[in-house]
Amino acid sequence: MGKSKEEFDIAVEELKSANTEEDITKKLTLIVKRFSVPMYKEMVLSNPYYKDLFIEIKEDVLFDLERLKETINEEIQSIDNELRKDLAPLKLKELKGDCISLLYEVERKISEIESI
Repeated sequence: MGKSKEEFDIAVEELKSANTEEDITKKLTLIVKRFSVPMYKEMVLSNPYYKDLFIEIKEDVLFDLERLKETINEEIQSIDNELRKDLAPLKLKELKGDCISLLYEVERKISEIESI
């Protein structure tokens, strides 16, 4: 989700050069999934075609993010179960912290997309 401006510019060029509605939908979906909302919001909202497509793909993207969030929560629960054991390695605590950070990032992304 934390992609660079250069990667974003490449993705936008690929979107602009797409020829079919299916290709445009795929490219726009990738942009919505991979980049932060402030990077693409103006581009999407200022183009009526992209805006209409965004409305169509928004629910699918949110569904995918919610599934990702569930998977991360399951992983956190699994890590917690292992941490309850006396022999749990320090790496598990680090992994749990990484999972929690990722969970916050996914939740932020969901909130940003829902706000559009």
